[in-house]
Amino acid sequence: MNGLTELTASLLNTPDLKLAVIQDRHGLVHGSTDNSLLNLVLDDRISQDIQTHQGFYQSWHDDVIDSSAEVFSDNVVIGRTRIILGTETIQREIDEIIRQHVIKALLAIVIGSLAIWQLVHSLTRRLVALSAAADRIAGGELDIVLEDTSGKDEISRLSQDFMQMTKALAVHQHDLETAIKERTAELVTAKQAAEIANQTKTRFLAAISHDLRQPLHAIGLFNEALAATALTEKQIFIRGQIKKSVDSLNEMLNQLLDISKLEAGKLIPELEAIQSEDLLETIIPEFESSALERGLRLNFFLPRQGILLFSDKGMLLAILRNLVSNALKYTRQGGVLVSIRQRGHQALIQVWDTGTGIDPEHLDKIFDEYFQIGNPERDHAKGFGLGLAIVKHVSKLLGVPISCHSRVGKGSVFQIHVPLFTRPHQPASCPLSTADIEAVAANRFGGKQVVVIEDDAIAANALKLSLEMHGMQVALFTTAEAALESADTIGADYYVSDFRLPGMDGLQLLDILQHRSTTPIRALLLTGDTSPDRIALAHSAGWTVLIKPVELSDLLAALEPAGSI
Repeated sequence: MNGLTELTASLLNTPDLKLAVIQDRHGLVHGSTDNSLLNLVLDDRISQDIQTHQGFYQSWHDDVIDSSAEVFSDNVVIGRTRIILGTETIQREIDEIIRQHVIKALLAIVIGSLAIWQLVHSLTRRLVALSAAADRIAGGELDIVLEDTSGKDEISRLSQDFMQMTKALAVHQHDLETAIKERTAELVTAKQAAEIANQTKTRFLAAISHDLRQPLHAIGLFNEALAATALTEKQIFIRGQIKKSVDSLNEMLNQLLDISKLEAGKLIPELEAIQSEDLLETIIPEFESSALERGLRLNFFLPRQGILLFSDKGMLLAILRNLVSNALKYTRQGGVLVSIRQRGHQALIQVWDTGTGIDPEHLDKIFDEYFQIGNPERDHAKGFGLGLAIVKHVSKLLGVPISCHSRVGKGSVFQIHVPLFTRPHQPASCPLSTADIEAVAANRFGGKQVVVIEDDAIAANALKLSLEMHGMQVALFTTAEAALESADTIGADYYVSDFRLPGMDGLQLLDILQHRSTTPIRALLLTGDTSPDRIALAHSAGWTVLIKPVELSDLLAALEPAGSI
């Protein structure tokens, strides 16, 4: 008993011990940390609990642990033990364990977060670098170097592929730039060669223009002189054919020179207000006889009040002349209609014909130079195929694109839209017809003295003969110097001079003659040189300039600027 008491007493030093009890198998307490329980027989509750739990009982409460067990000897129960412990120390240990685990978990979270942040930062930084590099490449910068491309992760492999692509692009760009530079140099060389060739062609045509027009001018004058003689019916026919040939050659020469000037960019539009009736009054008389000879009708339509256009009159007339001429050439029956109508803030100018029409496959080619439909034999009576090419160039220069609608076997219509001019304009007086001028000329020029200065002998004689047949007295000179030295030059009624003369030119001659005279002289210049600068120079000096070949009726009309016929 004393030993059990000492044993239980030794348990008093156990932390959180509340109670320790040792009983025999009859429930008598032989040892206890609570001396008041010694030698007492406790109730059998513990025995029942022990039996229920197969010899061991343990119960947890809010603040204690109640544990009991049987004591065996030779498989015989000889007693029981019961211990009640407080949970303060255990709870503190549990709390400490939890705290340590929480700290470890927090440290793990922090370390993991730092690792993830480092990884994400590294990925983001490299992806941002790739994106920036892509933007620089898009801007044309290919000398790019990316860092951190030595790794084995996906971003590193992507960066390595990106750098290889950049290097390949740089090589391709270098090769492309080299090829472009070489091609550009070739194009520049070709362009310069083409410009030189074009300028050479323009200079060549301008240089020979005078010489080309001289024989045409002479032939035309001689042919007109024949009209005043007694001709047989056959001779009249031959004279008519000569005139047609001269007109055809003159038209082709004008077209060659016009296309040359257009290609060289030497024509500049001079915009002005233009009465629509002025255009038709110019065009209709020019083509009336040609239409009658072909048995065709040439009609025009214009609003009663007229339309005021804003364009370059000369260029607009060039478009209409080529369109009407082309329509007459390809129309066998019916006729041609020229109409001008107002459409909003523009004027719609159309040239209709009842000709052969144009196949759809040719519509995109008709404005090409030297392209002709239905002229495989290259009949020059139908021109060189430059008329519509000139129309295209001039319309582009004026900013009035040309369009065409056509039906094979029905005819065609060409049209342009021309800007309107809003300021009021007084109608121009109606010009005199060629017949009126020639009728009056017989009386008006009879006995008049005219001085002709022409270095081409054939052209000079043709002009002299034509003027003399109208009753004029002609003094002929081959140089300006000879004319100035002659007394026949003083006080003449008219002066007709070629522009380009050996030595002093015609412009200088007329200036000197005007300086010597006390009254304004009536004079004009004839030239085969169609250079705009040269013609503008003569106009600026106040002289009338006629381009060879010149019909006699036009020459006589030009000699009367001061006196009304």
